[in-house]
This record gives sequence, structure tokens and C-alpha cells, in this order.
Amino acid sequence: MSNQEKRQQSVRAVTGTAYAYNDDWMALFTAAGITSGTYNERLRAWINAQLSTAYTTLPDAMRAYAVNQGVSSWNELGTFTPGGGGPTGTGIVWGSGNYIVWGTGNYITWG
Repeated sequence: MSNQEKRQQSVRAVTGTAYAYNDDWMALFTAAGITSGTYNERLRAWINAQLSTAYTTLPDAMRAYAVNQGVSSWNELGTFTPGGGGPTGTGIVWGSGNYIVWGTGNYITWG
């Protein structure tokens, strides 16, 4: 099973739907109160809501969500818990260096 199929299976476990890939996700967005916009706009809004962030681009939001879930990219994200979950203590800290922290002692730095 591909990671995309695993993501869809994860969404279906929450929504109880059995639609096409995008339609299963749209049901998840609707259940989360995100009822307007294109698929991409709603996905970005959903990720921002899950992470309490305000990403303006979908690729940045998808990458951050993947990192939150313990992988380095959206394509690596397989089974997950939609609607929350992920490693605890996740946050983005801006200062003299930029870094993302999750869990205890896990971080990625850049800049």
C-alpha cells in the first residue's frame, strides 16, 4: 500500500467515508469546520488549524505537518491520526536561529 493510500485510509477511519481521495479529505475538512475554498486552500487551512500556525503556502504547511508527524516530507507521510495527534510539544520557535521542536530533544534547525 502506498503512502497516499495509507493517508486516505487514515482519513477514512475518522470520517467514515469511502469516496475518491480528494473527496475523503474534503469530508475531513468539512468535519473540521473548513467548508469553503479549493481542495488546496482547505488542506492548508486544515494544516494551519492542526498546528496552530499561519502558513501562506501549501508546500510549507505540508512539510511542517509531515515533520509534526515524525517524517521529513508529505510524501513520506503514511498512516497518521487526522484531527490532531503527532509528537507532543511541537512548536516553531523563531529567534537567532529558526528551528522546529517536537517531543523531547528532537529538533531541526535552519537559517
